[in-house]
Amino acid sequence: MQIDRLNGTDEDYQFTEAKQLEEIAKVNSNIIIADTKLESIVNDANILLAEYNEYLTSNVIKPLLAPEYQPGINVMMISAIGLVLGAGIGAVIVLFKNDWN
Repeated sequence: MQIDRLNGTDEDYQFTEAKQLEEIAKVNSNIIIADTKLESIVNDANILLAEYNEYLTSNVIKPLLAPEYQPGINVMMISAIGLVLGAGIGAVIVLFKNDWN
């Protein structure tokens, strides 16, 4: 029955020019509404993708940054501390060994 209506061969279904224009107007308004809704969805998706890409990029770039310059270690001071500690520990060991014998 509906196929006959679509083909225009249904004798019981009569439509007028005014009814056809009314249906065309409804379809056109539905197309415009669907177009605005789809445009809104696409804009929202673009915003989400931009924010997601910014988030991913910021997480990738952070580890790739060059490390900050750290002040150099004073080798002479560490060597002097090691020499003093070594001499002190050595002197204590020599005194204990000398005392035990």
